[in-house]
Amino acid sequence: MSNPKLALIPSGQKATKVYSVLPNNGTGDFTFARTGDATRVRKDGLIETVATDIPRLDWLNSDCPNLLIEAQATNLTTHNQDLTNADWIKFNNATVTANQIISPSGEYNADKILFGTGISLVTNNATVTNSASYVLSIYLKGDVGGEQIQLDFRNHISEGVSGTLFTLTNQWVRYSVSLTSNQTALGLQLRTPSLTESQTIYAWGGQLETGTTASSVILTTGSTTRNADVCVVNPPSGVVSITETYSDNTTNVITTIPVNGELVTNGDFATDSDWTKGTGWTISGGSAVAAAGSASYLNQDVSGQSGKKYMVKIDVVRTAGSVFVFFGQYGSTFVTMTSSGSYTFINDWTANSNIGIYKAANFVGSVDNVSVKELYQINNGRIKKVIMI
Repeated sequence: MSNPKLALIPSGQKATKVYSVLPNNGTGDFTFARTGDATRVRKDGLIETVATDIPRLDWLNSDCPNLLIEAQATNLTTHNQDLTNADWIKFNNATVTANQIISPSGEYNADKILFGTGISLVTNNATVTNSASYVLSIYLKGDVGGEQIQLDFRNHISEGVSGTLFTLTNQWVRYSVSLTSNQTALGLQLRTPSLTESQTIYAWGGQLETGTTASSVILTTGSTTRNADVCVVNPPSGVVSITETYSDNTTNVITTIPVNGELVTNGDFATDSDWTKGTGWTISGGSAVAAAGSASYLNQDVSGQSGKKYMVKIDVVRTAGSVFVFFGQYGSTFVTMTSSGSYTFINDWTANSNIGIYKAANFVGSVDNVSVKELYQINNGRIKKVIMI
């Protein structure tokens, strides 16, 4: 086996960065991005919320941390840390008391549910798509253990889909069931199967989302979306394969390798060459200068390919107006810059192979130090390691 050119074994991270162990000089470190909060399981088993752009080293069912990479997901279960809220409909002697024991987050915010005799249930209604796959999940704990609770995909009048009957323990367990909707008004429902016995349980972190596998807990008041994790790097020169190993030791081998290195020629505008200039653009003094009057492109063919991911860096000096970067000239993927600064953007390429810098008719300013690099993006999952050979 050849020596790795890059090795990521999740252990070190900071905002926007995941450190590789090889090379150890920073050139192989991954850039990370996620807009908004997300949760992870800590080494001690507690669930922790981390902020925007913080990578998640997750210890779920593992003796070592894994890098948790997830797609965007929306939790349709509202107020999932407060079942006393009116969004949770209680029926036939079901009562909820707030903040009775320590929850899986380590906070004193798990609610007690007392199910009375008869058909006793608690439901959080949602609007869903008919005939679509959803997964319901929730942390439950029995008062003594042995309690039986049905987790259903139903509305408050019990229309919907039967789920699974679970026998609880006296420890926190996340229970989940994957079901297909049969109408548009359904939600997460807890009920007891017994008509003659009351039961006391504790609940926290209910979740209803599309798909078949529960994602990390999304804490909610209203319906809440966790945005996607993006973790990328421009591979070292000479890489011929990338192997992603997941927490369950399954692997994904990638042999279509992104192009190494810089794709822009003359990105510092040292000469008046290599760029196609629309009306109002000139190159002089080490930058591309824009004058007001006409909306137009400054572009260069960088061999961008639709569907692949790229990083664009650009410095902007703005006096007036707006300037845009198109990931593929005339395409649908672009970003807007309305102030001076140094910008870094990560996005999928669309349309043709040109990088397009588009000035509005009122833009006055300049751009400089334009860079485009193709990226390898880690696939979704709990990543144990990434090895590039």
